[in-house]
Amino acid sequence: MSTSNETQEIESRNVELELENQKEILTFAMKQIKDKDKEILKLKEEIEKKQKELGSIKKQQVEVDQTNNKNKNGKEINKEQFLELKKENEKLFQFIEQLKTENEKGEEKRKEIEKKVELQLQKSESKIKNLRSERENYSKLLQKEFEKTQKIFYNQNNNKKNQAQKKEKKQEKEIKKEMNQIDQGKYEELENERDNLNKELNEKKETLKETKKELETQKEEKKKLTKKLQDLKKALGNSSQQLKNTSNNNSRLTEKNETLEKAKKQIEKKVKILEKKIKQLEKKIESLNKQSQESNNNKKKNSKQLNNFETQLKKKNSDLESSQKKNVKLENDIKKLNSTIKNLKKKKRPVAPQKGKKIIKSKNEIELETKVKDLSEEINILNSQITNIKKKSNEKIETNEILVTNEINGKLHENTDEKFLMDKMLKNLKKTKISLEKSKNKNSNLAIKLRKLENEKKESFNEINKLQQLADNYKRIEEIILKSLILNPITSGSSTALGIFSDIIKNKNQNKKKEIFENENDN
Repeated sequence: MSTSNETQEIESRNVELELENQKEILTFAMKQIKDKDKEILKLKEEIEKKQKELGSIKKQQVEVDQTNNKNKNGKEINKEQFLELKKENEKLFQFIEQLKTENEKGEEKRKEIEKKVELQLQKSESKIKNLRSERENYSKLLQKEFEKTQKIFYNQNNNKKNQAQKKEKKQEKEIKKEMNQIDQGKYEELENERDNLNKELNEKKETLKETKKELETQKEEKKKLTKKLQDLKKALGNSSQQLKNTSNNNSRLTEKNETLEKAKKQIEKKVKILEKKIKQLEKKIESLNKQSQESNNNKKKNSKQLNNFETQLKKKNSDLESSQKKNVKLENDIKKLNSTIKNLKKKKRPVAPQKGKKIIKSKNEIELETKVKDLSEEINILNSQITNIKKKSNEKIETNEILVTNEINGKLHENTDEKFLMDKMLKNLKKTKISLEKSKNKNSNLAIKLRKLENEKKESFNEINKLQQLADNYKRIEEIILKSLILNPITSGSSTALGIFSDIIKNKNQNKKKEIFENENDN
């Protein structure tokens, strides 16, 4: 529907331009007719002068006749002069008659041309009125459709926001319930199983050493993967700049983007594998902690530890709230990016470049390029935030591992402090679990948002290409109209004058079409 409507608009505007060109040609013909009328008046003035000269010549003849009558006896008339005067008189009379006939013919032609011009002007004015009325009706229909689509889009966004808020609230409630259940049920199990831990500590220390080695290898792999991610991001930045500088390399850059996305997916898979291994190691550490906590039967110390545990739970809740606020800020930033991309889609269309002229970028094109640069920079900022979150999670894991190893190696031989140390280890491990889950959710959400932004970026480049195609089509329509004017010229006026006039009309049409493009984009 939209393409057909656009073609109808283009056709109607082209018809209007043709009618306006015909008007200008007719006015030019009327000017030529007026110029001819002026020439006729000049000829009439010359005829009157010649008639006056004839009157003076007749007076001279009368005077000559009188002198001849007076001088019959002594003087003879010069016959040769008299004959020459007669010939000149005859020529003047013939010239006057020719001018009279030409004047009569010119007046008849002028009247016929005036009638034709008036009829053509009336027809063109009626056509222009009809086209304008059709255009106004069409613009009203477009406004109605636009308002409907806006309402639908607004309702969809509101529904999505409400659903997302409900899901977040449910998840928070479920997390709190699980935390309470875990905290209440584990202390009884720990007190019963603590006695058997001292026997198996020596065996488990060796397993811890092996797990440490595995963790170090995995950390090295993680560092390598982070370096690869940074290289890929740099490549993405370079590819986006190449897209902006050269529109011909769009196909190559899209292939590069696809390869980069594949590499991202592979890296994400490797990160998931590493996270699974970390979970396995955490389970092993948890089992060791359970066995160590079974050695203490001091219930008095347990009460103190429970109080400390409650204070730390409060701290966890505060950390959860702060992380949620950070997520809200990120979501608001991404919404702003989406709004800027939508505004880019509504910006002005470029003007068609003419043959033999340099392509001059308009303000709208410069604004588009700057906004695309800003979007790429914001995408890089989001990527940096993802890397920072991953680094923080890795640092937390490392600190917790160091605490666990130090506490097991240095303080487990003291029976009085063992319970307190084991509780600390549990709390740290729970913190790492929660932080890992949060970082996973953040990373997944940010990755989805990045993909959406990249897709919208591609759509904006596709729209720019479409606008360039439209500009080329307008240029072809201009050439067709000019050819039709050259092939079908008006009979009145000289050929040289029409050639000059067609050049003037070309320049006027180009300026008018620029104005039409700007008006369309403003609407």
